[in-house]
Formats: sequence, structure tokens, C-alpha cells
Amino acid sequence: MTIIINESITLELVDDQHAQPIFELVVENKDYLRPWLPWVDNMQSMVFIQNFIKGSQQRNKDGTESAFVILEHNKFIDLYLYSRLKHD
Repeated sequence: MTIIINESITLELVDDQHAQPIFELVVENKDYLRPWLPWVDNMQSMVFIQNFIKGSQQRNKDGTESAFVILEHNKFIDLYLYSRLKHD
């Protein structure tokens, strides 16, 4: 799924093709991300990100989460996660 925000920004559901840019962005920004994403120190290889993507795809199918990459001029710039809370 792709959502067009404007002529330069799009969102795409996270997919296997996004593993490398996500991995590189996290590695480059570990110190900055650590306070908000405590798992960054556990990320030792691409396998970690590939497992995240597989889990995210399943949670999307289950209707509990949507994970999107944010692209600017078709270049990966960020990741956006949306979790759906259950209301009883």
C-alpha cells in the first residue's frame, strides 16, 4: 500500500526491500534513538530488522499495527508505526 502525501512525500507499508535502509538509519542514529527505542542496542544485524518487518507485516494483517516507511523523492527518510489499541 502506498499513500501519497504530496508531490515529494509518500508512505509505503514496510516491506523486505526496506530492510537495508532501516538498518542503516538505525545504526547511524543509535545514540539519538536509544532513549526512545531501547531495542537499538539489541540490533546486531540485518536479521533483527528482517524479523521486525515480518512481525510488522503479520500485525498489519491482524489489524493491530501498521508500519510505514516515509519516502521523500523516493528516498527512505523515516519509519512510522501506528498501533491500534483495543477498546472493550
